[in-house]
Amino acid sequence: MLRPPNDEAPVIDSPLLIVPEPATSRIYNSHNKATDTTDVELELLESLLKDANIEGYELLSPTDKFPDTFPLKRIAPAYCPLCDREYDYKEPHNSENAYVSRNKKSYSFYCHRANQNKGPGTRNPLLKLVIEESILDRENNLPIPDKLERTRISDPDDHFVWGDLLRMCMSKKKFTRNEIYSAIQATIACVEKRKMTWIVKLKNPDGLYFDMGRELELAKHTVNIIEHGGEEVKLIFLINRAVTENLIHYDDIDFLPHPPNVIPPKTDFFNLFLGFLAKPAKEINPVLWILSSGIWKM
Repeated sequence: MLRPPNDEAPVIDSPLLIVPEPATSRIYNSHNKATDTTDVELELLESLLKDANIEGYELLSPTDKFPDTFPLKRIAPAYCPLCDREYDYKEPHNSENAYVSRNKKSYSFYCHRANQNKGPGTRNPLLKLVIEESILDRENNLPIPDKLERTRISDPDDHFVWGDLLRMCMSKKKFTRNEIYSAIQATIACVEKRKMTWIVKLKNPDGLYFDMGRELELAKHTVNIIEHGGEEVKLIFLINRAVTENLIHYDDIDFLPHPPNVIPPKTDFFNLFLGFLAKPAKEINPVLWILSSGIWKM
């Protein structure tokens, strides 16, 4: 644990900061029953339908009875690429509804008219909704989330640490990009001079502390991103993008004590202060020298 010399003050415990749930949208289906669906997933589906030239529908949220089915209510006459492919039917659909089926990480479009026209004993025809770009290309083309107003990693009241980020990955649950980039900003920083130094926020029974080293050695951790259809994205790729987009990038290390409940000013230097008892500068300098010399390893 990194502490100023002669500091024996205990770290004050605070409740573990929980990653917020994804924003949800209350949408009423044709049975006038409200269901919860993430806004991000609805936006993804709308984008996939547009890419497949499927138009003239209103996308609705799943019902409790069919939680993996997104009804598509016909609101305007439009051409159906599925009926054209299966039955060479090129006339616009005027009243036929459709739906999108979710199967883990994939989505498929079904048309009720096509289902009725299928032969006996055959499966309902479908049109897979796929993301044409690679996941990494798609991620690079999406806007980067905003840098947090207050640096979470240096906040002594924020007990979300590196291990919590890794557990998000290992849970195999789906998260939004905002959730993941916020968790990255809360747990890791990169100080880049001639070489890069990685700083991670950890905790033990004594409280919070920083660990640091020249190399960031990760297992093959991945995280399932809702905006990418629930597909896996390598954590190291997201961390590196957070560096290049200046979310977690710093020029050097500093130790800037500040009173409780006071937000420190934004600087290009990483603040090692985590609520420890402040000491005179002459006692802190040796600590900074050890840190900047790269002696501390992960």
